[in-house]
Amino acid sequence: FSFTHHATMTPSTAASRPSMKKQSESIRSLLDDAVSPRKKPRLLTRETYLERLQSFSSQTYFAKPIGLSPILCAARGWSNIGADLLECSHCHAKLCVSFDEALLPSQRVKVEQYYKEQLATKGHASELCLFCDIGTNKNKEDATSLQQKEQTIPLYLAAVLDPDFVAWMSHPTPQAMLVERSQQIAVAPTRLQELPQDDAENGDQLLVGQVCDKFLTTNNDDSSTIGDVDKTVLALALLGWTGSSTNDNTTSAASLECKLCLSSLHNQQISTSAASLLKRHKFYCPYRCGITEGDEPCWKTIANKSLESLNEERENDYQSADATLLRIQRLLAQQQ
Repeated sequence: FSFTHHATMTPSTAASRPSMKKQSESIRSLLDDAVSPRKKPRLLTRETYLERLQSFSSQTYFAKPIGLSPILCAARGWSNIGADLLECSHCHAKLCVSFDEALLPSQRVKVEQYYKEQLATKGHASELCLFCDIGTNKNKEDATSLQQKEQTIPLYLAAVLDPDFVAWMSHPTPQAMLVERSQQIAVAPTRLQELPQDDAENGDQLLVGQVCDKFLTTNNDDSSTIGDVDKTVLALALLGWTGSSTNDNTTSAASLECKLCLSSLHNQQISTSAASLLKRHKFYCPYRCGITEGDEPCWKTIANKSLESLNEERENDYQSADATLLRIQRLLAQQQ
């Protein structure tokens, strides 16, 4: 890749600019280079991460703090093998994560911190374990992160989370990927109803409507870009839902899925309420609670950044995209 920052825009340079779709593809390609399975042991790939994540069940690992979520545990190499019991897939160390109901809030915080240290370093059988120190300051490579607004994605998470999600969160103009994600939903067998304009109980509904309305208004004259995508489908995509890869067109098949928490959304469960659609994600899903504790939900980060970008000049969008590509290139250089 070659990266050139354009300070001004002339007719000749405008004609040679890559489309927003091409910029999205460039960001994806760079991220693929960072997390390529060819460059790491199999246990560190997304494939084995998903196997570990699928081992977690609400029957055996329930009501844990966000900092000890199945997503973070699986990314650090742990599988759920029994009630509150985890096992490292490399060193095979075992760790019981349990909270006494009688703990005071301050005590619970201390116990949570203890378990975080165990998951990251002390709980592993050896410092030679592939997952020991992963994502900590001791491991400078894995501590490197991609940042979008206030959200930070550590590279050890970027390596295993859904690549499209990572690219979406890292994109300076995330609305550029919204149609692409929406088109995976447009084939859903059930025609969805229009979302209400607002919701007195939840401001989320209004924000969703603002993003969708602004996007459709901005792209109203570009039918080649938005096609037949409507407001409801855009809203579903914005809230983290995409077409299910396991849909077999039977009555029991899920029409939508979340590729982060692996939740499914059946046709009869689709609601016109943003709050209801969000609650269909698992409680620890980044779309609901952010990447790490204290972060805003990822869908809000994407929504707010999209609104900001839609209100800016197109030239600023290109400059921002150029800056993001350069930033990712520098991050990759640090991994060499």
